[in-house]
Amino acid sequence: MRFTANLTVASKAEWQRQRKIQPWLPAKPAPNVLYGSSAWQKRIGQLLPSGEDIWWDVPANTQDTRILAALVAGAIQEDVLPAVEEQLSRNG
Repeated sequence: MRFTANLTVASKAEWQRQRKIQPWLPAKPAPNVLYGSSAWQKRIGQLLPSGEDIWWDVPANTQDTRILAALVAGAIQEDVLPAVEEQLSRNG
């Protein structure tokens, strides 16, 4: 099995404003749907130092799965959360 991560950041106030203009928007944005300028959206690879799309393979071995989990958690902590926090501070 392979996986990647998609991220969406939208301020609640701005999302509600956009829903009034674009009533087809859902109550909450989904990370796998592109919304244009209504939300900040990135693939996890865009936020990593390489800037390249990344897909991880889930190994069958439990020990290797723990290593993968640590790698993904590290990427989220080091690269993703700071980018999300920056967007939240910009968009309130």
